[in-house]
Amino acid sequence: MNSAGHRTNILNSDYTEIGIATSQGIYQGRETVFVVQFFGTPAREIAPIAPEKLSIVPKANAAEISQTQAKESFTEVKNENAKTVPSSAPSAQKPSVAGVLVSEPRLTVNYLYYFLAAIVALALALKIFIKIRVQHPALIANGVLMIMVLLTVILANQYLSATLTQIL
Repeated sequence: MNSAGHRTNILNSDYTEIGIATSQGIYQGRETVFVVQFFGTPAREIAPIAPEKLSIVPKANAAEISQTQAKESFTEVKNENAKTVPSSAPSAQKPSVAGVLVSEPRLTVNYLYYFLAAIVALALALKIFIKIRVQHPALIANGVLMIMVLLTVILANQYLSATLTQIL
């Protein structure tokens, strides 16, 4: 409320809805929580058009109908209280994969670690099962050790991202 523009928007009677969003990211090299506040009025809904009810009219004789001249009738109604504001807000779109990967670096690093662990696990499985009679214990131990290191790094990254995040 210290900002004059923010105070004006909050107290403005034209705005009937307020939206608040938060996101985590990096700003000037530090992890930061971004908070955004939107002020707006919902667009007016267009009233549905009621379907015409059709009724059965008995047939009339041509002699009974007299011709009359049709008069043009039009009544203009104006709603003076209505405010029409075109919606300039973009519709919500699903974020792209590249956008998610760039905006969440810890998640990106975890995906990279999962990918590396999958490659090492595949190589280890191929090493063990292609020539099952000829085994090299040193290579198998290295593969298992590498998978353990990658899983430890993944868990450490998740733990650090959960404990070091501060919401201001």
